[in-house]
Amino acid sequence: MVATLRMLSDAAWKASVVPERSSALFGDLYAIPSKNGLMAPSRVRGSGVALINMREVFAYDRIGDAPMELAPLPERSSADWLVESGDLLFARQSLTFAGAGKCVLVESADRPRTFESHIIRVRLDEEVAYSPFFFYYFKSSFGRTNIEGIVEQVAAAGIRASDLAKLLVPLPPLAEQREITATLVVLDDKIESNRRAQEVGQRLLRALVDSALHDDSRGRARLDEYCDLVKDSVSVDEFRPYDNYIALEHMPRGSIFLGDWSVVEGIGSNKSRFQSGDVLFGKLRPYFKKVGVAPVGGVCSTDILVLRPKFDFDRALVAVVASSEALINSLSAAATGTRMPRASWSDLAAWPLPSLSTAEREHLGEKTSPLLERLTLLTYESKKLTALRDALLPQLLSGRWTVSSATAEAVGVAV
Repeated sequence: MVATLRMLSDAAWKASVVPERSSALFGDLYAIPSKNGLMAPSRVRGSGVALINMREVFAYDRIGDAPMELAPLPERSSADWLVESGDLLFARQSLTFAGAGKCVLVESADRPRTFESHIIRVRLDEEVAYSPFFFYYFKSSFGRTNIEGIVEQVAAAGIRASDLAKLLVPLPPLAEQREITATLVVLDDKIESNRRAQEVGQRLLRALVDSALHDDSRGRARLDEYCDLVKDSVSVDEFRPYDNYIALEHMPRGSIFLGDWSVVEGIGSNKSRFQSGDVLFGKLRPYFKKVGVAPVGGVCSTDILVLRPKFDFDRALVAVVASSEALINSLSAAATGTRMPRASWSDLAAWPLPSLSTAEREHLGEKTSPLLERLTLLTYESKKLTALRDALLPQLLSGRWTVSSATAEAVGVAV
């Protein structure tokens, strides 16, 4: 994998430099005028067509058949309110500056979909503009900087459709737009394939652990019989330059595979140290289900409990039990604090489960540990692919690099 990434990177560096990129006003590329979504108050929701909300815009980069609320279409010109595959949706408003103007790409679905009033729909003229290219453009640093130039910050951050249409955007030939997009899509597809493999693998791990714990006639144990709470506080002046950093925002909801982390640079408060293989439990708002196995060592937010399995073969057992629906619901109900509820270690430690002998836990570990290790390796692969995509993205979109046949061949090897 490393050799493949190096080949792709070298190929990109050897690509010819484009001295100048043609450009156009974004609005000149529209097939039809942009449109703000429909007003759909909660009292009318529940029937009709699938409604793309801000929730979906912020949850996905591409929107296909995701679960959505339903809302009725206006009786007149109802077709005008539907989205089509290839449409671009922009967040018209956001509570945060970073969220305003976020762009997502609409993909095909088996049902009609509409969009709500905080979203701007843009449909491009496919004879001159390839919408996935512009989706990637607005994901790039260049595109984001362009969007930020029109964000207005009042009570909330937002953009106007009229300002969006006036943005100057790159406009390479249509064939080049498609070629650049194909390169980036290959990388994104592999990242998504890894995510799906981890999703399936997590279900298998849960099934294996649940099967081992299914016998309620056994004696009872507590979760802290299988893991310890690690209290290794680290002050700012003890940080090491190479320390990885995991905060709650790095942790995905509902997945025990943690695929993102940063470095301690710029962190100005005390943290907790953890090791690779520790189970990290987000105690702030536990209903967010931020629980996962650390793929690296480093330091983490003090709103994360560091659980260390007493034995390596208990790692999957601890991760699965600590992230289980029943435990999360129980801790969420018992969490203290109205605005910022936090779960307690004492409640987590006392969580009851059937008692397993050491031999039974070793046998369970023989089945779960290799699977957990293989799926964790996908985290590293996806992180490298993401870094490569993010490095290629601005270079290709700006025209500094072109997509050569060597690059395309290297990407083919990567997948």
